[in-house]
Amino acid sequence: PEWLAFGSQAMDKYHNKKGAGAGGLRGGKRSDIFAHDQLLYHLGSKLSKIVLRNKEKLAGKRESPSDLHVAIKEALARDLPYNPAKFVGSLLREYNRSARMELHLRKWLMHDLRVPVMEKVTYPNADPPLCCVCKCMPYFSYVVCRNCVKVTCPHHAFAQCDCKADAKVLALVVSDKGISSMENFIQSVKKSCNFQVLSTTTTTNGAKADPAPAPTPAPAPAAATPTATAFVKREEGKV
Repeated sequence: PEWLAFGSQAMDKYHNKKGAGAGGLRGGKRSDIFAHDQLLYHLGSKLSKIVLRNKEKLAGKRESPSDLHVAIKEALARDLPYNPAKFVGSLLREYNRSARMELHLRKWLMHDLRVPVMEKVTYPNADPPLCCVCKCMPYFSYVVCRNCVKVTCPHHAFAQCDCKADAKVLALVVSDKGISSMENFIQSVKKSCNFQVLSTTTTTNGAKADPAPAPTPAPAPAAATPTATAFVKREEGKV
């Protein structure tokens, strides 16, 4: 789990190298072999599948928030080959970073520049396209210029050509709701991983204080497939 942060930093440096390319950006010479945002989303889905596999055990713990926290923590410890707290903490940091950037770029394109939007898009052959500027593989969304028929990541939507905003199309693969729901789910799992059993406290009038409620884990995809189509169906129909 420790390498997730280094992977994000390396990709940022590699794909945002300056040169003689469009807009002064050329990226590296080699294209991505996988989409980093897709990896983060898949890892969040992996957590979701672990929770679903243990749903019968967890169902009996819902009356006690502390017991539910402990049950989720134990399930992750059994099914993950590494420290759950470190892994989930690292995943949450990196996913938050990617989600914030993606939603910020969407707001810029959709609301500030009025770029037309196409929702519930799937990738041809289930593979994210390459940005023609920085050669990254945008997973959550990408931009197509209808005049030039070129694809870019949202960050470089206007770096490749001088075409106006109405000639561009922002293709959304994962909806805003899907991005935010996954973020909230990973956050809830992190709380369970960091939960510590404390002794029962009492209030000022001598009554026992109830423990803080445990977050309800979000549902995971019905099937673990690497296709964008499967993820779109999950987020739109189940999250």
